[in-house]
Amino acid sequence: MSLQMWTKLRPFVHKFLEEASKMYKIYVYTMGERAYALKMAKLLDPTGRYFGTRVISQGDSTHKHQKDLDVVLGSESAVVILDDTDNAMRDETQMEGTLASILCVLRSVHKMFFDKHNDTNIVQSGFSSRDVRQVLKNVRLKVLESCKIVFSQIFPTDFPAEKHHLWQMAEELGATCSTILDESITHVVALDLGTDKAHWAFQFKCHLVHPRWLEAASYLWQKQIEENFSITTNKNSSGLKSVESIPVLPQEVEEREVNSSRDE
Repeated sequence: MSLQMWTKLRPFVHKFLEEASKMYKIYVYTMGERAYALKMAKLLDPTGRYFGTRVISQGDSTHKHQKDLDVVLGSESAVVILDDTDNAMRDETQMEGTLASILCVLRSVHKMFFDKHNDTNIVQSGFSSRDVRQVLKNVRLKVLESCKIVFSQIFPTDFPAEKHHLWQMAEELGATCSTILDESITHVVALDLGTDKAHWAFQFKCHLVHPRWLEAASYLWQKQIEENFSITTNKNSSGLKSVESIPVLPQEVEEREVNSSRDE
């Protein structure tokens, strides 16, 4: 009995591949079987323009059930891995969406990697001294580099703030995190309008945003519009909080759809 599958392509995927192929040599790498890998590559690239014969499947891997770069022709320091996630598909257009955001990142990485002005040693040692992993870190550090963030009642009591994943996420994106309110603070991250720090944000016209603002910036590698992540919190009669006007990330959409189907 043969297995039949439906595959839906992201609307922006062909434009993405066209632009990315101008900067990178693209491989398909899947832990699926060879027949599946070739079928997907043919679907994405009917003429072989982007992938050529660079299709790696489960049988090609040197480690069972694990992807390894030793089957990719190139140094690990010059390989960018673009993997899928459990998140549901976002709406894709040429100007917005996951692939459009990733394309911007790939352009930044490519430019920074090959920019001779970024490394005085490159004239002597060539590009072998470059490591794309460090370039990726530097690109992420620019996402929120102008932001100074205070968190309001986000962390559990007595929990070291600097060890919380949101604090670390903000720092990885280049933001400065603080526990002290002063005129240098640009953003207060909170879940509730009723906290002292939230009141301070209103008083001093500081951005007051939901934690999803940080998560979206991390997911898309781009600073997000604060107004799209504003907080509207009210306590209802049962004491539970209802949150409105806060965009949901793709993973949450998927989880809601799954939970809804289970309820039915």
